[in-house]
Amino acid sequence: MKWEDCRGKYKAFISLGTTCQTAHQLKRLKLRNSSGPLDWFMSPFAEDVAKLLDSRFKGFMEWNNLQLMGTAQNYYIVRDTAYQIESYHDFPMTYNPVSWGTPYPQFKDTMQRRIKRFVSLVQKNAPLCFVRIQTSKAEAEQLDAALCRLARRPYRLLIVNLHHQQNRNITFEDWGLKRVASVSIPHGVDWKGSDEAWSTIMRGFSLSS
Repeated sequence: MKWEDCRGKYKAFISLGTTCQTAHQLKRLKLRNSSGPLDWFMSPFAEDVAKLLDSRFKGFMEWNNLQLMGTAQNYYIVRDTAYQIESYHDFPMTYNPVSWGTPYPQFKDTMQRRIKRFVSLVQKNAPLCFVRIQTSKAEAEQLDAALCRLARRPYRLLIVNLHHQQNRNITFEDWGLKRVASVSIPHGVDWKGSDEAWSTIMRGFSLSS
């Protein structure tokens, strides 16, 4: 469907990744009123996110699935090998590599709360707006199918793809998918993305009371 036809009021805007940029921009635009289970992770593979939605997050970030991958900005990078999703912000390097998992119990409690809130929100509220960056049409179809099985209530899926072309600004696309709209915007200077572009494309979207 066309992007302009998605504008309106929604009960919630929910990030489906791929990076932290999505949650950051929704928060900056005052469209994010609670934390979701995928807000601050790297979830590069839409197929795995679809699998995660279908399983209702079963086994997500379970201790036996976690693998230490490296470090970044004073945090350990930890991968969930069942879904290929990585944490960059939950395990601080104040702990040595042997005891990197010390914060896990608190982290897991937080995740359980977010997952429970997410499933309840998706199944009991409408309309909802899901947002994900860096996703192809085929991947969007996979996510839409999983969301349809989970939500069974009206929703929209917005796909925001990022480009590096200097002479190109914002391009609204029509993939011909019933509940999915897509747009391509400038990449921005860092992980946060282009505030100007995000403000433009999300004009006309708002939270309902």
